[in-house]
Amino acid sequence: MDILTSITDLSQQVIFFPVRHHSPKVAELVRELARDIQPNVILIEGPADYMPQFDELYLEHQLPIAIYSYVRLLTGQRLGAFYPFSIYSPEWQAILVGKEIGADVQFIDMPWAELATMEEEPIIHRYADSRLGQSNYVKELCDELGVDGFDALWDKLFEVQTEMSPQNYLERAHTFMYHLRETANFIRHSDIEREAFMISKIREALDIYSGKILVVTGGFHSSALYERLHNVPDRDENAYEPVDLDRGIALTPYSYHRLDSLTGYESGMPNPGFYHQVWVDQETESTHDTHRTLLKQTALMLRDRKQSVTPADLIAVDTTAHALASLRGHQRVWRRDLIDGIISALVKDELAYDFSHPFLNAIHELFRGNLIGRLAEGTAVPPLAEQINETLKNYDLVPTPSKHGITLDLMQSDELERSRILHQLRVLGIPGFHQKGKRVANSDETHEEWLIYWQPEFDAAVIERTIYGATLVDASRARLHETLGDIENPTATDASSVLLDAALMGMPESNNFYLGLTHIIGNDQSFFTVTSALDTLLFLYRFDQVLDTSKHTDVGQLLSDTFTHGVWLLQTLGVVQDRDKDLLDGLRALQETYERCGEILKIGRSEFVELFMSISHDDEQTPVMRGAVSGVLLLLNEADDEAILKDMRYFSQPEQLGDFLTGLFFMAREPIQRNPDMLQRIDDLITNYADDDFLIAVPSLRLAFSFFTPREKHHIAHQLFEDVGVDPYQALAVDYNATLHVLAFETELFNQLTQYGLWEGD
Repeated sequence: MDILTSITDLSQQVIFFPVRHHSPKVAELVRELARDIQPNVILIEGPADYMPQFDELYLEHQLPIAIYSYVRLLTGQRLGAFYPFSIYSPEWQAILVGKEIGADVQFIDMPWAELATMEEEPIIHRYADSRLGQSNYVKELCDELGVDGFDALWDKLFEVQTEMSPQNYLERAHTFMYHLRETANFIRHSDIEREAFMISKIREALDIYSGKILVVTGGFHSSALYERLHNVPDRDENAYEPVDLDRGIALTPYSYHRLDSLTGYESGMPNPGFYHQVWVDQETESTHDTHRTLLKQTALMLRDRKQSVTPADLIAVDTTAHALASLRGHQRVWRRDLIDGIISALVKDELAYDFSHPFLNAIHELFRGNLIGRLAEGTAVPPLAEQINETLKNYDLVPTPSKHGITLDLMQSDELERSRILHQLRVLGIPGFHQKGKRVANSDETHEEWLIYWQPEFDAAVIERTIYGATLVDASRARLHETLGDIENPTATDASSVLLDAALMGMPESNNFYLGLTHIIGNDQSFFTVTSALDTLLFLYRFDQVLDTSKHTDVGQLLSDTFTHGVWLLQTLGVVQDRDKDLLDGLRALQETYERCGEILKIGRSEFVELFMSISHDDEQTPVMRGAVSGVLLLLNEADDEAILKDMRYFSQPEQLGDFLTGLFFMAREPIQRNPDMLQRIDDLITNYADDDFLIAVPSLRLAFSFFTPREKHHIAHQLFEDVGVDPYQALAVDYNATLHVLAFETELFNQLTQYGLWEGD
């Protein structure tokens, strides 16, 4: 007897039922078969290590939900995987019908922790079947039946069939899945190990139960399990030994958005909203016209959005969809028929020009579905979830559906603690906690504003973040470190940002943490990112009022090392073009660090001054760099007026002077505005320009003087007028007749422009 005949023989003790995950037709048939054959036990492809908690599945949950399994490997890598259930999942219906008929129900798949150690790229969705569509057998069937892809093929062979018995299904499904397995491009090592594990569980059941055993697994495994059970003698199936790893497993809420393969989930059927409606109609036996239910919902959705939908539109779509279903040999209008009916009847030319269509957008939204799962009261949750919920209650931070903002004064110890909790939640990625504005850094600001509101993903997130630790402090620290580790080529800016986050979370860090940051900064060869990091480090070490990092020894050492590296990078920087703002910010970070923290730095004054002196003598350098260096030397009292004026005259050309002054004013704004002689010499250079040269110089001069505040500009103007003995108010007065003349000229100018079509007015 060949395998395809024997595997479908319902008289055998062990019945293998192949499924496609999240198939409503298969869910209906597995339930029907179980009621017919009344097995003693139902064995299901699911994580065997969840069995101690299995009874939780029978609580009053709102689906979709998922079993979430997580593990920390010996390498320190953290991984998690999901086993999702919708109401129409065959596995879920097998669980429910098992309780209904009094059968024992067991999960028999290898625990995720073991799989994670043997798969090169572990599949995080354990009911994945995306590789099935890659078989040449599938491609040939698609060509033969005139369908596009695996999903359409599955629909045609199974889902659209209104009448199909369990026996018919087993014959068709086993044939289909057997050939898929036989023509598979490759079979993972982990699949072989999983099947050995599952066979060991099946053999255990055979030793215990004398009645029928129903085995519900992904169809890819069914024939292999059958052959192994009947043709392979007992050998090493029981040689499995659990790996000693930090692991956990728990139920978590899920959503149809996450379940939808069209938005990234590669397991099972796409468009869960569509198949959910199919299941509802199937259960109530109210209609086989699911497409009309969805079409009605689409029309209502569009009308709510003020989109016009006429009865004629709906009739056109329905008629076209029915015609397409008939042409395709479908017993009823199906998913693709409805979508193509909308495109054919309503969308027409717009898709050719990459325009979206509201009708098509609405139907895709309905097909995806918006159901969000919720765990029943009494479901055990991991310690982290318990602690987060308790902490939020204790600190009055529980998110609510209505958004509410809070302002925290970080100088108050209780509000500082609330801030640290909120930053821990932010770093951990718990949704619903949004900080408004920038993080406290590089300023004297001691207040934070937060927006807190409940989001549907909140409950799932607090459970799934257990992968990082059992407490909020441990988990957020682990997540912070992982964030830095996930960056392919971390920069000094990344390192300083992580340090700032650690400070905001109120966490003292280990020496290894600071050594890691030092290593990242030392390997960064960009002057700009290193000096950007220096800016943050200087604030934390010198100016921090609330984060408890001021004068911190480790922060000081990191600051010193970063400063030394920044100085070395400046020595090798060469001529920089088109990055004037970054260059000036970097030079100021070096200068301010030296000025504020010179006592802890490894570079002395003479070496620091010598570096800037050498740059000031480099005739190849840009005017901006030379101006900035002159400003640094002026602040260090190492440049007199004549030296600066000499450099200024060197760059006195109208296209260069403004750039030189930009660098000078950016670095030394305060001493320049207090030096009347210097201001007068600058004024002399500018006023001696011819009209054309002045126009060339104006744009860069305007940028240079933008560094002064309005009050400072007012003071500079007064000084210049007073130096030449002129009353500024009198000098700037405008004659009444001159004003009238200008207004008359302007009016005539605009009239002429309008007459000749060159002006359309304000």
